[in-house]
Amino acid sequence: MPAQTTPVLSSAITLAPFGVYLDWLALSMSGPQHLFTITKPTAWIGGHTLLPTTIRANIMSKVLHLVNSEGAKVLTLAGRPHTKAQGPADWCLVQFANETLYDGTFVDLYRTLVCMGFAYMSVTRMDIAADGIEGNGGDFCAPMQAVFSGTAEYYGKGIWTPRMEGRNKVDGFMLGSPAANKYYRAYNKTRQLKSIGGLHKAKYIRAAWEASLGFDPASDGMTVQRMELRAKGKEVRRYFPEEKTNDQEDAAQWIESLATMPKRLDIFASLTKTAFDFRTPAIRARDACTIINWDYGAVNKEPDYRPREKRTLAISENSIKQGIKFIWRIAFCTGDGDLLEKAQAIAKCASLWKWYEASETIWQKELQKIWEQGGSIGKTSLEKLRIN
Repeated sequence: MPAQTTPVLSSAITLAPFGVYLDWLALSMSGPQHLFTITKPTAWIGGHTLLPTTIRANIMSKVLHLVNSEGAKVLTLAGRPHTKAQGPADWCLVQFANETLYDGTFVDLYRTLVCMGFAYMSVTRMDIAADGIEGNGGDFCAPMQAVFSGTAEYYGKGIWTPRMEGRNKVDGFMLGSPAANKYYRAYNKTRQLKSIGGLHKAKYIRAAWEASLGFDPASDGMTVQRMELRAKGKEVRRYFPEEKTNDQEDAAQWIESLATMPKRLDIFASLTKTAFDFRTPAIRARDACTIINWDYGAVNKEPDYRPREKRTLAISENSIKQGIKFIWRIAFCTGDGDLLEKAQAIAKCASLWKWYEASETIWQKELQKIWEQGGSIGKTSLEKLRIN
């Protein structure tokens, strides 16, 4: 029996980005702590300079900037967590400057970090941007406009917010929440690059456009729309589990692959396929027809769609400890020796026996305090606990 496919309208909206770019990359790494003790500019490999700052982040106590020979910032390093609870002492956060992601020099910077003793742990945040020419496959706001006009419905799980131009035209949108694992937004990139806030990005982004198209669309009076995906590392790992690895050679290959258009396209297409779900209005979702036809011909590659792995129930050490304590209380309050043995067996199995032995006295004192304050545990139960 042939596979069932979702029908596509003959008048479907074709979205055809001409380029897919890495727009943000932040990594978790472990690294040498002596770097975070510098108090003055320090020479770095490749003619770079490491500068101390007075910035204090929410998690890290020290923030350093790496600048090139021209004084432009190419990398931000944050390290030395405020407390042990926030992370180990050698844990660092690395964020590459936007320009290095477009010209590919972030790969060389990563290699330099490895040479300096840093080791890859995982991605913390990654932004992938798809750019298209308005009127020629870059109308990323068209599906939202169709919903606003009543000719389409959104069947995804995200909450979308349009940015209106006047009363009837959708000029941009946000899909999802910035605090979520996945977040999308679309806007007029040409207009942004002409604004004061975007002027510093214009040179290298337009150079990337010219490399993809053979010409600069902004110079020819064309409007480039951008659809931007922001994903946390744990969401990327649900599609690309190879992202999190302890093998540093595999990690280097993963980072280097992000400098290639095919890998960026695979990530963007895989994470967008189900989230950007617009169809015709219908009583039942299965009867609705999709109104979007993604065309990646301009990128010269059909994406390798990765399925999203199902969430697994993670049991933390703290939840195991709470469970053991709960069982212990019931066992002692009821005098159930078998139940007590089970609590002890769980502690041994979870390699928490030393913690268990040290905690028993504390738990007894807690119950004694409850009794003294007139708590809900009865006298008979406490007599079984043999608390004097």
